[in-house]
Amino acid sequence: MLNVLKHFNFLFFHFVSSLACLCFVLMASATHSTPIISQDISLDEKKIRHVINSTYDTPNGKVIINPIVINAEHALASWVQGNKGGRVIMNKNSHDQWEVVLCSGKAVLDSQFLQKSGITRPIADLLSKALTKKEATLSEKQRLQFDSFNAIVYGQRSHKKHSHTSIKTDEQHEHSTTDHKLHTQQQTATTDK
Repeated sequence: MLNVLKHFNFLFFHFVSSLACLCFVLMASATHSTPIISQDISLDEKKIRHVINSTYDTPNGKVIINPIVINAEHALASWVQGNKGGRVIMNKNSHDQWEVVLCSGKAVLDSQFLQKSGITRPIADLLSKALTKKEATLSEKQRLQFDSFNAIVYGQRSHKKHSHTSIKTDEQHEHSTTDHKLHTQQQTATTDK
């Protein structure tokens, strides 16, 4: 019996020693790793979802956002609402809050389009590739749904930079140009009288 107790003490001592070493290694590696970054990304994803959902959800349809890619103060997200879908470009403002820059479709995957939206080339390339890679894991139907948004709609922040809130589709642009010409003709006719 004494032998069993000695053996048990020996095993227990080695178990505790191993456990202490493991804790030391984990604590040391935690100080050299970057878990805060992944927590920030998770927090940023939550903030991005909140902004999109609080802005665009309706009683008849919640916006489902997936995937999201983030690099510092820029993010891209793909979304679906019912049978509609698209992509969004977001930026962090000076108050550390995410804002919608614009919503569009397939154009958001284009690095040059992202650069025209105010993202530097290296980050635009990185975000474009990352979103394309994440979307590749989804079904073709979902990707086509993201591509289906055929307009560019600027968010609140971009509205200050542009004199209009959206770039219309070709058909809408043609219609508004016709309306403008008609209005101009009516004004000219009135002033000629």
